[in-house]
Amino acid sequence: MKTGNFQLRFMSILMLIFTSVFFTGCSKDDGPSLQDPRNGYPKAVTIRYEVSSTSNQRGDIKYTNETGGSTDIADAVLPFSKEVKRTVEFGEIITLLGDVRVINNQAANVTVKMFVNGKLIEEETSEATSGSALLTIGYQFGHD
Repeated sequence: MKTGNFQLRFMSILMLIFTSVFFTGCSKDDGPSLQDPRNGYPKAVTIRYEVSSTSNQRGDIKYTNETGGSTDIADAVLPFSKEVKRTVEFGEIITLLGDVRVINNQAANVTVKMFVNGKLIEEETSEATSGSALLTIGYQFGHD
């Protein structure tokens, strides 16, 4: 009887060790899906903003500038393009606003585009028949 209890205890201990090693031994995964998304930040990027309209030659523009602040341009000539080089942090948000007024009750439109390192990341178009065609787009780094 004592041999049976010893074997049962020995097997129980082996199972406990095996289970512990199995579950803790697999805890590290170097696969890309589990990498920290903050890796690579802060990073230098080139951001290009574009604002255009097929209905108007001028509009108001607001964008995130080189320092992370905001630049406002009233009555800018369209199409408008601005390239900004800066270092961004993980989770940082950049924005672009285009505002084209309706003139003489003619419909107005505005298209805004945002590129990061040459890649189009956001593009939207808005139309209006009164007031103005106003559109704001944004992008958050690290949440691709």
